[in-house]
Amino acid sequence: MSGRRRRRLLLWSALPVLLALLLAAKLLSAAWFSGQASSAFARGDAPAGDPADSQLEQLREAGQSAQQERNRGLQREDYLKGTGSGPLTDKPW
Repeated sequence: MSGRRRRRLLLWSALPVLLALLLAAKLLSAAWFSGQASSAFARGDAPAGDPADSQLEQLREAGQSAQQERNRGLQREDYLKGTGSGPLTDKPW
């Protein structure tokens, strides 16, 4: 019976050891990557295609598109109401 008990204890003890090894590997890789990032920053390397700039550009384009759509809607509304400043045109209805 003590052989079974010893194997069971060994198996349950292996789990925390495995988790500790995985955590150590994760921390070492994070330290290695941070070292690379800081050296790249010190060299002045900029990341290719800065995501913040592309997001700002996308937001700017979306804002312009929304404003154009709003203006077209206002022009359409003015036309349908007949309140526009342009020449009065006959409506097809």
